[in-house]
Amino acid sequence: MNLSKSKYCNAIQCKKMLWLLTNKKEVMESTNNDSVLENGTDVGILAKSLFGKYIDIKFNDNLNEMINDTKALLNMDKIVITEASFVYDNNFCSVDILRKDGKNYEIYEVKSSTEVSNIYIEDLSYQVYVLTNLGYNITASSIVHIDSNYERVGSLELDKLFKIEDLTDLCKSKLEEVEKNINDIKTFMNNTNEPDMNLDIHCVKPYDCPFFKYCSSGLPEDNVFNIRGMRNSLKFKLYNKGIYSYTDLLKEDINDKYKEQIEFELYDKKDKINVDKIKDFLNTLSYPLYFLDFETYEEAIPQFDYTKPYMQIPFQYSLHYLERENVTIVHGDVVFSDTIVKNYLTAPTDYPYVLGDSSCVLPGAYNIVSKENQVLVMSKKLEKFNKYK
Repeated sequence: MNLSKSKYCNAIQCKKMLWLLTNKKEVMESTNNDSVLENGTDVGILAKSLFGKYIDIKFNDNLNEMINDTKALLNMDKIVITEASFVYDNNFCSVDILRKDGKNYEIYEVKSSTEVSNIYIEDLSYQVYVLTNLGYNITASSIVHIDSNYERVGSLELDKLFKIEDLTDLCKSKLEEVEKNINDIKTFMNNTNEPDMNLDIHCVKPYDCPFFKYCSSGLPEDNVFNIRGMRNSLKFKLYNKGIYSYTDLLKEDINDKYKEQIEFELYDKKDKINVDKIKDFLNTLSYPLYFLDFETYEEAIPQFDYTKPYMQIPFQYSLHYLERENVTIVHGDVVFSDTIVKNYLTAPTDYPYVLGDSSCVLPGAYNIVSKENQVLVMSKKLEKFNKYK
């Protein structure tokens, strides 16, 4: 069995996941989030220049080519290599950033998240294990991740955008554990028949397993994992007590909102509509009325001044306006250009409109915008528009 750091981390989460990836990949369902993958790729590329000039090891299906290219570069006394590749006892890894200074080596694993998680530590420890056993003196092993507090003003400052968490001592303390894990994984992978593995929290943590639907296919169609709003920890607790059918769940002391969902499905109940509460809410409204809908996006690397990593930035809105009863509703909408977004984020105090197209903005619309500033995560920017509040 040949391991890589991704396969190692898969097995750390669940050995059966790796077995299925290797032997029964056709039953896998995609759990990839394209936005997350794109952010990860962008962050990885940007981080390569974190320590200045570097030499990149190009990916090659023939891993030996990558390993040999790395060895050749390591003849230099001082160098930064990205995707430096190594193998020890059929355990392969590519290091995101490797810094060599004489006989000392530093490993940096780059992540697009804003904090260090346990699976990242496992990932990094595996790399330290491989390189240490190859005889390299690892003087630093760190996770490089996004600092969510960084606010861009002017050019990107990589030393502020990225936060470096030194985990050298922790990784070194885990080397024996890594070796045991590798041996256990390889023994497990020798199974010729599909191994049994009970459903538990590892099916969704740290990542959603692409084989969950396959592994849970023996459950009734209406089961505990379909309950909306219930914590995963409670779902698996009930499942492991043998309580997973809707009929069984109704007998349990669970929140009434979960039982409502179950009864709706089991007994084909009518939609639950609280007419009195709706009337009470409508009685609080007065004309003119505004109906504002908007969309936001977020990215790991801030593209505009005064934005932070993963800050929600509006790029489109739709506004309906009803001046009084029994009149035609007026509608306006805008899809923001980069210029409009930039103006929105850097607008002076008397900037005439927030939403881009003044013909679509109606008196009072700013009242709604200001109420939504927590949703937009734009409170600092909205302070520029105090006169409209």
